[in-house]
Amino acid sequence: MSIARAVTLGRRGVFYLFLCLIFLFCFSGMEILIGREVEPNVALETIKSLENGVTALRWKGASFFGSLSDGTRYGETYFFEVLFEPSSKRHWMAVKVQKQPDTSCRVSFLSFDGKQYESLGGLVPCTEDVTLKNGGRGIINYDYGRSGEHAQFGISTGTLVTGLVSGIPGICSFMPGAQPESLSFFLAEWIKNGQLISITESEEGVWDIVSKVTIWVLPGDNNPRTRIELQYDIAKGGVITKQRVIAQRMQSGKIVDIVVKNWDIIHALNTKNQWVPKSIYQMDQSTLGYVKIDFDEFEINPPIGENSFRVAFPDGSYIDDFIAKRRYKVGDIIDEDKAIDDFIQRHGFTGDITLPKRQMALWQYILMGIGIIMILIAFYMMLLEWIAKRRQ
Repeated sequence: MSIARAVTLGRRGVFYLFLCLIFLFCFSGMEILIGREVEPNVALETIKSLENGVTALRWKGASFFGSLSDGTRYGETYFFEVLFEPSSKRHWMAVKVQKQPDTSCRVSFLSFDGKQYESLGGLVPCTEDVTLKNGGRGIINYDYGRSGEHAQFGISTGTLVTGLVSGIPGICSFMPGAQPESLSFFLAEWIKNGQLISITESEEGVWDIVSKVTIWVLPGDNNPRTRIELQYDIAKGGVITKQRVIAQRMQSGKIVDIVVKNWDIIHALNTKNQWVPKSIYQMDQSTLGYVKIDFDEFEINPPIGENSFRVAFPDGSYIDDFIAKRRYKVGDIIDEDKAIDDFIQRHGFTGDITLPKRQMALWQYILMGIGIIMILIAFYMMLLEWIAKRRQ
């Protein structure tokens, strides 16, 4: 072998050795990054900062429910539009429920402006949009407990998905019927109560969060050993892309994991280059059912107007106002006395409510004064007659 040949081979060897060292360095660095444990409080602060960037959300779409046993869809389809403010829980929802083969659809408008709940419902032809031009029945109330349909429609519109997470940025809920809370809220509780198992970075910008939970998941099982596994994508602005509720069971003398609830959430970029959900599919073995939610529109931080979180009651609507204790028809001149009497008669209230003081007209004061004077005169005449009899 010539000297030149040996030099060439030596250079190639050094090059390949250098290349191997680069690969080893890269893979070792990746090993350090991928699969590493994320410190819980660091994760909590990161999630909070991403949630704080979400001031409001608006979305529009449709959802339906079905059976896992035979794959059939249930009869109702929900068409919805939602405006939601995570920090204050203020919301506005418009929902149309279509049940085959009915030609009339139930339409509901629901809102919470930070102080009071409002709802309006009625029936319209299914061919119409979500509107109640001719009015319906409305309710105004302070009490969320009297507004259960807010929770019902929250489930059907994606604001609440039964279980923990909705897949919508900044929103998740632990139980159906509850107002939605943030992921940071639950993570803080898990850390505080010692329930958090681990937070691992499975790939760059993606965290796998595992926590123990106490949640009823199967019929007849009131205290199961369960855990929640969810995937949180920081690179997409802080969205939850997957979630499972897993219960441990004894089978053939061994402890096995059973997936009781599973969520698959597909995200896509919207016109504002924001990662938003396009669809949510929830499987629930506890009810042997599933929920499919498809989003036609989704916007993060949309503009909010002064009355964005109020229901616009159209003329012809009958309103039961549990705050003012009145029942009236929108568009008519309101007789305060009649509105109060109608409310009491309809809802069975008698003396257990504090009614506002009624303003009396001038003629009522005059008649009351004349009546008092006549009573005094009659009393005076009786007194004179009694004195005369005593003198006889």
